[in-house]
Amino acid sequence: QAGIPIGPLPFGPGVGLSGGTIVGVNIPDDPTNFECYAFYIQFQANAMVGAGAFAGVGLQAGRTESIGPIKDGSTIAPYVEANAGYEVAVGVSFSGEAHDLPSDISIQELFDSPIEGVSFTPLPKVGVGYGLSAGVGISQVTTYTWYPFGGSPESCAVCTQN
Repeated sequence: QAGIPIGPLPFGPGVGLSGGTIVGVNIPDDPTNFECYAFYIQFQANAMVGAGAFAGVGLQAGRTESIGPIKDGSTIAPYVEANAGYEVAVGVSFSGEAHDLPSDISIQELFDSPIEGVSFTPLPKVGVGYGLSAGVGISQVTTYTWYPFGGSPESCAVCTQN
């Protein structure tokens, strides 16, 4: 993930941009259902208003859970992020309910949505970061999937129902 603060800095209000790329494997609820395994790549772009100054880059591992099969497309969600570091860096982010794009949802409706995702980057982290910042804004995520064993989001929807 990389971040670029833009605005009257340091430690004044400003606009911040951050983003990242995620490569992963989606594992179905029933691990023996090979048809529903999916590889994916996601590109995330975040635009925020906030305070502080932070620049960093690094790698991190993570685990997420979804309510259904992963699918191609773009979503938008409310987003909050905070980072701190002096060579070694930590960060935390929260995202709200994702809405498929294109969307006619209002900004008020977008920010009234519940928190659906939390990410924390604990130490040790592979990378480097300098500064202290926090911001609130929106996040857009674009996902591309590949079901190598013949499945699809539609055929695998039954794989993830409880």
